Amino acid sequence: MKIGLMVDNAIYFTDGSKTTFSCPADLLSYVVGAGKLTVYLTDFSAFNPFMAHIVAHLPRNEHHASLSWDAIISTKGRFFSFEVTIDRDNRTKFYELSNLLRDGYRADTGDSIPHILEILRIYEQADLCRITAGSASMKAYHEGDIRDYQRHFPHLTEEQDRALRPAYLGGYMIAREGHWGECIDIDCNSMYPSILRDEWLPFGEPEHYDGAYQQDDDMPLHVDKIIFRADLKPDGYAFLNDGRMRYGRDAARLTTTDGYITRTLTDIDQKLLMENYDVTVYKHVEGWKFRRSKGFFFGFVSQYGAMKMSNTGDRRQFAKLIMNALVGKMASMPRDGILLPKSDDGRMLDWIPAKKQASNLNTTYLPVPIWVNAYARRRLLHVCRANADRLVYANTDGCALLGWDVPQGCEVDPIELGKWKISAKYERMTILAINRYQGWKPDGTVDICMAGNLFSTPIPYSQYHHGVEVVDDYGTHVML
Repeated sequence: MKIGLMVDNAIYFTDGSKTTFSCPADLLSYVVGAGKLTVYLTDFSAFNPFMAHIVAHLPRNEHHASLSWDAIISTKGRFFSFEVTIDRDNRTKFYELSNLLRDGYRADTGDSIPHILEILRIYEQADLCRITAGSASMKAYHEGDIRDYQRHFPHLTEEQDRALRPAYLGGYMIAREGHWGECIDIDCNSMYPSILRDEWLPFGEPEHYDGAYQQDDDMPLHVDKIIFRADLKPDGYAFLNDGRMRYGRDAARLTTTDGYITRTLTDIDQKLLMENYDVTVYKHVEGWKFRRSKGFFFGFVSQYGAMKMSNTGDRRQFAKLIMNALVGKMASMPRDGILLPKSDDGRMLDWIPAKKQASNLNTTYLPVPIWVNAYARRRLLHVCRANADRLVYANTDGCALLGWDVPQGCEVDPIELGKWKISAKYERMTILAINRYQGWKPDGTVDICMAGNLFSTPIPYSQYHHGVEVVDDYGTHVML
């Protein structure tokens, strides 16, 4: 298997070789006898002429029959893969690079191509050149033994997944808007991987029950559907959401339920509910209980955690991403609806909705991500409460505190997994909303967080406030 990077009309391979082509027919001629290739793309739109040429002349086949193609493009138009199979010995997979590396690497200039090839070599050496970061992480975890994985983490039915998914709450977030003086930004080193390694997590088939949970030492973890009303305590943290996902200010966090509501919560979140709200429970409707274990992820996290702590640069980023992507992969929803390319003339592309055949290699197991998120919420809220008089911002695995004093309620270490590091010190910090702030450091540099937009140059302090219109690196006008 050769690994390559396609930029403009050339494919650069990790072994140092290179091939060029002038038209789609040239590229197909190369693919016909090139053996097995995995080629990463940096510009999906530039790949369209080749797709049009292929789909006009070859049939689609999901089972990769000889002289066929297959594709995965989401219903929102996000490109994942396009595969061309000539025969059993000649098959090329085209993947989108940013789905693997996630940080939006771009190969717009010749100078950046060697760097990206070096990163791909790291994945190649680990045999993890996959379609997405989640797929690479899952491959690193089960090491090819998918049957053993599914024995411990079986694929749940659609009904079970639908019933449990409301318990998969987002991370806790809060933003206290304003212009602040000295602040520190702290975050937990690899919070999710450390939880995978250290905490009790569910495995196996859930067992359903009606009413309230009754203590079961064999199945001590449980998630319950409860009807209740709640009002935030004076010193409580509003971690309940209103059931709608949206970005921006934290208006979606409930300070009161305004009557009775129905929520599905883990045992951990039920304790957090009682700690942070005054609660009246009307009814325990039903629940699901699980066996628990601490050992399943120890080796995986230990291996890549040691790599992260002992390396810098690209190798450190590789280890970090492989560890962090596993939880999201286990929570992924099956993608049955896709778009398929269609071309009648081999030049122009059209897109048609289609259904993707379900795979028996599905690795989704929602209970683990549900509990990992709940443990993360508990850890973050503990640190927030310990530093309540200093807290100005929090988001999932970190927070910003007034002053430069050492934070309370957590162990501080710059690299050890599960401990907290001071990632930045700011002389001043302006917070406009969740995922929208800037922090000015003593050395004159500025940390920029503007989710949904790219700003390589900070917005001047005097202009960084609500009501100001700015333009990001792509020319998009943004109202602060």
